[in-house]
Amino acid sequence: MTSPKDLEGKKVGVRAYTVTTGVWARGILATEYGVDLSKVTWVLADEEHVEEYHKAYPSNVVYQAGANLGAMVANGELAAAIGVGRVDSPDVKPLIPNAREAEAAWYRKTGLYPINHTVVVKDSLLQADSTLAPRLFNAFKEAKAVLLQQISTGAELSGEAQTLAQRRSLVGDDPLPYGLARNRKAIEAVIQFAQAQKILPRQVNPEEMFASNTLDLA
Repeated sequence: MTSPKDLEGKKVGVRAYTVTTGVWARGILATEYGVDLSKVTWVLADEEHVEEYHKAYPSNVVYQAGANLGAMVANGELAAAIGVGRVDSPDVKPLIPNAREAEAAWYRKTGLYPINHTVVVKDSLLQADSTLAPRLFNAFKEAKAVLLQQISTGAELSGEAQTLAQRRSLVGDDPLPYGLARNRKAIEAVIQFAQAQKILPRQVNPEEMFASNTLDLA
């Protein structure tokens, strides 16, 4: 294969269909490279984050519990895979060369800074204590401030912190933006991707996803 478009008509592995990394990757393949996602057979190997979704898989999704996706790419059973890490085979290479440069160019073009994780609190707890959501937000904000200070002072950093420090040259001084306002564009994009990929049954407003008393926090 020479381009992402060549994935059409092929089998591509991804750990689980609803996992956020796969949602972003498929969305970028569709919007940036013109891949018709319905023409790709997505082979899954792991449980979904939302177990009930197994009953709602699109017809081009195949679940093979426990499959070794990396090995399947190496032996030719899969044309490609998302998020499997390094595959020890001379025949397996990244489909998009110079991935770091490509992702930086995509960020500059779209302004989208992908989000992979959120903190989830049960509605019943939020209703029982109206101060819970803002207190949690501020606790995470204070913890982030400590990390940003470490990054700024040039202290010895873990591998992940080093990655964040390097990312500042692209996204600015704060590589972990908090709050709806700073993340709205990315949230709206991943909602659109999830709906197009038949994960969300309807369009969702970002405000629906967050405690109302945190919407203006940053």
